[in-house]
Amino acid sequence: MKNLKLYKQSHYIKIIFFTLFFSVSFLISNSAYAFCGAAFDSLTATNITDHSATLSVNFIGTFGACSAVNLEGLFDYGVSTGVYTVRCYSGQGGIGEYSCDITGLNPNTVYFFQPVIYAYDYSNTYGGSHYTYFPGFEGSFSTLDVITINPPSTPSSTPPASNISDTTATGNGEVTDTGGEDPEREIEWGTLSGVYTHSCTAGTGGIGVYSCPLTPLTPNTTYYIRTKVSNTGGTAHGNETSFTTQLTPITDNNTINLTINENLTLSCNGDITIDEGTPGLTAGNPESAHSTCTVTTNDEDGYDFSVINDFTSGNVMRNGSYSIPDYASPVNTPTPYIGEGLAFSIYDAPQKESKWGTGNSCHDTDNNYAAFPDSNTTITSNTQYAHDATDIGICYRINVLSTQASGIYTGSVTYTATGVL
Repeated sequence: MKNLKLYKQSHYIKIIFFTLFFSVSFLISNSAYAFCGAAFDSLTATNITDHSATLSVNFIGTFGACSAVNLEGLFDYGVSTGVYTVRCYSGQGGIGEYSCDITGLNPNTVYFFQPVIYAYDYSNTYGGSHYTYFPGFEGSFSTLDVITINPPSTPSSTPPASNISDTTATGNGEVTDTGGEDPEREIEWGTLSGVYTHSCTAGTGGIGVYSCPLTPLTPNTTYYIRTKVSNTGGTAHGNETSFTTQLTPITDNNTINLTINENLTLSCNGDITIDEGTPGLTAGNPESAHSTCTVTTNDEDGYDFSVINDFTSGNVMRNGSYSIPDYASPVNTPTPYIGEGLAFSIYDAPQKESKWGTGNSCHDTDNNYAAFPDSNTTITSNTQYAHDATDIGICYRINVLSTQASGIYTGSVTYTATGVL
């Protein structure tokens, strides 16, 4: 809103028109109607309570055919528009903000106010020394209602402590009425009834339960506690209650020792006859047969599985003074079966080595074969604990030359399972 005031001697004409955030006042001098003016903006009322407020305005400056040496700001205010019954002085200054704190206001009331700049030693190009004032546009604000803060409320009976140990516990409380302002919520405690030397806080809060830790406490000691809630209106307490901390736990331990003996069994199924279901072996036509050895052990590191030719020297298969040559490849380098002699292969094992080939049955052509060794030699291992029994599949294969003497040949090998140390 913009106010325009024109002065001539002791009479003035007031012309009012509206705009935003700006007020201008003009003075017409005695001689030739010279114009002088002052400008304001940013009129505000802040920090409003039920009985006080801060009034502010920004004085932009004087202009026209005049200048002001000294300026003083003030505010006029009242409860009716245009009627100002009280004045608040902001003090002397220059261009910039003027403010004034006013008190003694009535609650829930609309107030109207107007800024005024007094100019002292006012002079112009037409001579003379004067003072005058420049009023600004009117503003308004409403004071707040009076808020009465009452003491908060808490149940008369303090809730029992919880989570009690030898050195700690949890204090519990409740706010049933804030009294108009959220209270500070506390638990007080001490070792004598009615004497509360310690407290903990759950902070500021509204209606509802609250808790806070009671620590540090002494073992096997009785403590007396009560709730406390307070705001600017007053303080309320719950009745005293008590609890006793626990004895400090005493600990000891026993070392339990147990030795479990190692169990190890080996079972290889019966005697083996290599004849492919047709009695007799024809030279140049290799035949195969298989056997399964089952190892059961509780050894935590598994087992080694080995074999030896029961004839510590010479060929395995014999018929009196005649024998069938052993296969040519040794255990450390098995090969696909080619040629003559008795050989064996591992086609199935928990940790089968790649040297035995990729076959997975006795008749698989991808098996690799070796001769039975004359000394006890490990042919496969299981290096981890096996909860259940494990099987090892062994394939026997034999071929003879056409000049091999006829008759019934027999041989014997021994398998051994050994727990890993």
